[in-house]
Amino acid sequence: MKKMKKLCITFFWILMIFVSCSSDRNKEPVNVNKFSLENKPQENYKQSDIQENDEITNKEESGLIFIQPRDVKNYSGETVVVTGKVTDIHVSEKVSYLNFGEKFPKNDFSAVVFSGMYDEFGDLNRFDHRTVEIKGSVSLFRDKPQIILNSPEQIKILK
Repeated sequence: MKKMKKLCITFFWILMIFVSCSSDRNKEPVNVNKFSLENKPQENYKQSDIQENDEITNKEESGLIFIQPRDVKNYSGETVVVTGKVTDIHVSEKVSYLNFGEKFPKNDFSAVVFSGMYDEFGDLNRFDHRTVEIKGSVSLFRDKPQIILNSPEQIKILK
């Protein structure tokens, strides 16, 4: 008898969950593309975006935050666009680093390319001492900010 009672209670809760979930069908659907980058206008960084204090204006209306290399550390977990000069490149067998600000270990942040993507990116030395735009999610590795590049579309040479 107790098993039957437990079974009935369990069935009742499953039915309640099903009914409550299905009653949301008449509500306005959520727009999943609301934050999609494909639907956002592409904005190009311009020299005029640098204010007298040498900071890039945040352009949050595009859904992206435009920052300089020295500010990347403040945006861990965020998707940003960083514009700056690659000051140092370190290429190894497993991973490559495009360093910004100063040379490692005093760099502001690194754009990271893993060896599995070397063919996609080609010669990384072409970015050395060039001003580039990096788009991606900021993460920390050994307390240093980084953006892992998974696609060549994430980096663009400006100068």
